[in-house]
Amino acid sequence: MASIGQDPAQTVPRSALEALASSVERNSDKTALVGSGARITFRELQRQSDNLASGLLAAGLRPGDTALFQMGTIPDTVVALFGCLKAGLIPVCTLPQHRGHEIRAISAITRPRLHIVQADYPSSFDLVQFAREMRDEIATLSHAMVVHGAAAEGELDFARLVETPRDAAIDAIQPGPDDVLMLQLSGGSTGLPKVIPRLHGEYMAYVASWERLLGLGPDDVHLWSLPLIHNAAMIYHLFPAISGGRKLVLMQRFDAQDFFTLIETERVTYSGSIGPVASGILAYDRIADHDISSLRFLTTLSGADR
Repeated sequence: MASIGQDPAQTVPRSALEALASSVERNSDKTALVGSGARITFRELQRQSDNLASGLLAAGLRPGDTALFQMGTIPDTVVALFGCLKAGLIPVCTLPQHRGHEIRAISAITRPRLHIVQADYPSSFDLVQFAREMRDEIATLSHAMVVHGAAAEGELDFARLVETPRDAAIDAIQPGPDDVLMLQLSGGSTGLPKVIPRLHGEYMAYVASWERLLGLGPDDVHLWSLPLIHNAAMIYHLFPAISGGRKLVLMQRFDAQDFFTLIETERVTYSGSIGPVASGILAYDRIADHDISSLRFLTTLSGADR
């Protein structure tokens, strides 16, 4: 780790993988992720993502390949993300709402080999069938992985891969601060989203600055109710929580009553939103029914932060 600021004891992980490894060492049995009926400790996150990385490499994927993500705000998205990173794959941060128009254009630039879809994403749109159609159409897409659903012959089954025996070959994959962590997308305000490379060191430096600004400590608890794959979630919640060894509570869909109930039951200290969610929070008229005394920060982010 590299020192930051004027305090030599304050350090910044060189990569997202180093951030997770450090938290596992310090907080292995502490809850890392909560959401969609799941609770995952840092040890379990490390084990499952190690296994997934091993399974992805065994399936023929290689470091440097890119992977389209179409998953919601659930703990297994984090497992899939770190599994890809440990296999040396570069996540492409597409959204479950993207359709052929966006996926074709983004794929022409990123040349993905893997398409990851969440079968039970709450929508009438069939993401698994969509992935099959895109695989037939996009020449580079050699693999599809199905999360929370049945994989057909020739598709990767997430549930099976997270139980794949760990392969020591993944230990050789050690990205540095100047390596690409993921390919983020612009908001698409000028048409199709633009692809933006984000580096390990860049994100880790953002995280350290944000933690220092808010004074976040190991006992703080995060809550996020918007797309997890967005830039805002990565900088302000996911990677800070991973790096700081803190619990991250995830909501797949925002509901004001559920939001305040989670603050109460999980003792959330820090959450945030963008405009539409902020208005839902302000419109909720039963806040007095909840004990939200744990909450220290509720931030609202501008469109540029996403």
